[in-house]
Formats: sequence, C-alpha cells, structure tokens
Amino acid sequence: MFNLDLITRSLSETHIDAWLLTDFQKTNSPARELLAIPDNLPASRRWFYLLRIDDSPLKIVHAIEPGILDHLPGETRIYSGRQPLIHTLKELLKPNTTIAMEYSPLAEIPNASRVDAGTVELIRSLGPVIVSSANLLQCVTARWGETGLTSHRSAARALIEITREVWRLIRNGSTITEPDVRHFIMDQFASRNLITDHPPICAVNAHAADPHFEPTERNTSPIAPNSLVLIDLWAKTKDPDAVFADITWTAYTGESVPDIINQVASIVFDARNAALECVRSGMTRAGANPVTGADADRACREVIERNGFGAQFIHRTGHSLGRTVHGPGANLDSFESIDTRPLIPDTGFTIEPGIYLPGRFGIRSEINVAMTPVGGVEVTTLPLQNQVVPILA
Repeated sequence: MFNLDLITRSLSETHIDAWLLTDFQKTNSPARELLAIPDNLPASRRWFYLLRIDDSPLKIVHAIEPGILDHLPGETRIYSGRQPLIHTLKELLKPNTTIAMEYSPLAEIPNASRVDAGTVELIRSLGPVIVSSANLLQCVTARWGETGLTSHRSAARALIEITREVWRLIRNGSTITEPDVRHFIMDQFASRNLITDHPPICAVNAHAADPHFEPTERNTSPIAPNSLVLIDLWAKTKDPDAVFADITWTAYTGESVPDIINQVASIVFDARNAALECVRSGMTRAGANPVTGADADRACREVIERNGFGAQFIHRTGHSLGRTVHGPGANLDSFESIDTRPLIPDTGFTIEPGIYLPGRFGIRSEINVAMTPVGGVEVTTLPLQNQVVPILA
C-alpha cells in the first residue's frame, strides 16, 4: 500500500514541498491506512511522519511508543515532552514551505479533515504554509490497482446475485421481516466469502424513507403483500487490497406497482442516469476538464429539483469506494460539501440518488462506477435497475 515513489511524484505534481502525516488515538484513519499501521498497536501518543519532496522521510515518535513507525523508511527522532517535540518540529519544518496535512478549509471535504485544529495551529506557528492533503489522498490512497478492480468486479457480481436471491426469498416466503432479510444477506456474504463492516439495510414502506434505517424490536415491519421493499448491501472479497461494492435496489410485493411509486422511481432513475452521463461525457470529450464530484452531483440533483422533489433528496449523490466502503477519493457532492476534486482514473464511486417521503416510502437507486486506468468509465453493477421490481406476493 505504501509507495514512496508515488507519493514523491504526487507532491511534485501538486507543487507541495512536504506531507506531514500525524495521528493521535487513531483519529486520522486516512493517514493510518496510507502508512499501513497495524490496528493492534497502541496509539496513546502523537506521532508524525514527514514526507519531503527533496529529501528522505523522517519519523517523530514518542519514547513510550517508539516502534509504531518502524516498518516505514526514514530516520527516527524520539521525543518525550512537549518542548522537545516542538523543538524537533521547528528544526525540521522550514518556514514558508508548503506542507500538506489532513486538513480542509472550512471542513469542506470531511474525509480529508482529520487533524485537530490545535495541531494545525501549532504547525502553522512554526512557519510553514498548510494546505489540504485531499488531492494527495486521492492520488495516493484512492487508486484501486488491478487487484482492487478485479476484486470489486467480483463483489459487484455477487451483490447483484444476492439481490435476486432476496427477491426469491420474499416471493417464496410466508412471514418474513426486515431482520430476516438482513440475516439472509449476511448468510449469503458468508457463503460467498464476502466481508462487510455493517449489516445491510432492509426497509419496508415508510422505513424506506429513512436512508440509514436500523430495525429494532419495536420498529420492525413484516414484508406483507403490496409493500415497497428497499435493500442496500455492501461487501468486499477477502483478498488483500480488496475494494468494496455497494448497491441499492427496490421492489414491490404485488403484481402492479402503484403509480406514485413508479413516478418517484422514474425520477430517481433519470437523475442517476444524468450523473452517469455527466461523468461519461466529461471523460470522453476531447479537451474537456475532468469532471469533479460536485459536477456529477449537480447533474443528478438538477433532475430531482426540476421534478419538484429537491427537498426530499437529503444526501449527496455518491461516495468514493475503496478498501473501506466510504473511500478516500472524491465524493459526488455539491450538497453536504463541495467536492471539487476530479474523478480520476483507477478510482471508483457510487451514484445513489434518493427521494424520501417521510411516513410514506423512499426510493434510492445505487450503482457503482469504476474509472478505469486507461480513462474509461465502467458501470460494474449491471444490469441497471430501470423499474421497481414487481414481486408476486
């Protein structure tokens, strides 16, 4: 995972002098992932890792936990008190140089805003100019590689197959509840050697209007005839450097889907397709600037707003996919934040617009898109859902 040559090249391409990575009590997950720091190591003291464009790396570690960065190249400086730490940082950080940190002005890109304000102020007081590492994180940690793309395609195929099995379960079952479907999907994951970080979502009728619905003993619905059913499932293979797949589909337990559900679903599908077309057109049009996550979100959101449901689309259009389900790359977002990072080759993301009508139902359609290393745009979760699936109850 750690690639010093790629990091140095990325620093040069972004005109940044150095990248200062730091963590305290495992709060900077992008830095820990980049540096492949084992989760079982203690993290009670702050460490720093300085990657420089014109020199070898440097490690600054506490005397209580001196070995936390031993697997990485570079000279080690050990400190034990606050003043020695500040003295070491001052010695190493040259004034007026540009230093990247996991910091985002106005917290515009949350997954790149992991270093606490006090540490940012401390480093800035020593003279460097601090910039966000958001673009560096995407260039260095969001890329899938051949192994990642292969594993993602495998997981995507499995999720589509599992979705079909869920509809078959509902069609052939008698009394099935939302937790029953969750358990069934988790069993399917296990039988296919897939892993996930959280159980999937199964939401019926009004529960589908909650994008992150969690069933409880008092808040669980049976899947009765003439019900809307939304499932959202995400998983990856057990391969090293495997990349997640993440999909959402909706179905209706009856022979005829109500007009209002079809109407809302059609708008969601059109919005999803608009975002996909935005990505495709920007990447294939000669001389065009790369499409950003914010561009794709706006293309999607405009369709829903034009149809009068803008207030019911309450989240960003999509998120980066990686070795974690919410990866470090560009999100499709001009709503919760404004992600102006380009959608670059060898990365991927979800497109998942939704319309949520509290007390009634919600519709979300989620697909996965891979930006291939050669500049292509591949939908990995085919077929696309273009109508609510009618399940004969």
